[in-house]
Amino acid sequence: LTEFIQRSGRQTEVGAFGPVEPSLIFYAERPIQGLLRESPSVPVAGTIGGSPQTVAPFLSQPKPTVVITTDRGYREIAEVLPAETKILAEVPRFFRKDKLLLLGPPELLGAAELQEASVLR
Repeated sequence: LTEFIQRSGRQTEVGAFGPVEPSLIFYAERPIQGLLRESPSVPVAGTIGGSPQTVAPFLSQPKPTVVITTDRGYREIAEVLPAETKILAEVPRFFRKDKLLLLGPPELLGAAELQEASVLR
């Protein structure tokens, strides 16, 4: 997940709905915004709660945005996601039965590939 986030460009903002490992914040090399109803600008540190109603506005911003969640969290928010939102990446959680998913617009798949190609040249 963090490689994808890094390749998507520095302008991509990252939100989280549900648990986030502190190592994700480190390896993503940027803050991860907790999508909480009470305080949406609080940086994430460890396990957080969330409100499904905060995810759609975050992903609908004009700037590039992605959301990290678990497969269980995805089931909670799937109905409120913008129609164009896709699962961009998924990885198993370390020593857990669930997966971490990265959600966002499909255009970011191409942006990440272009960013990687320009680095390789």
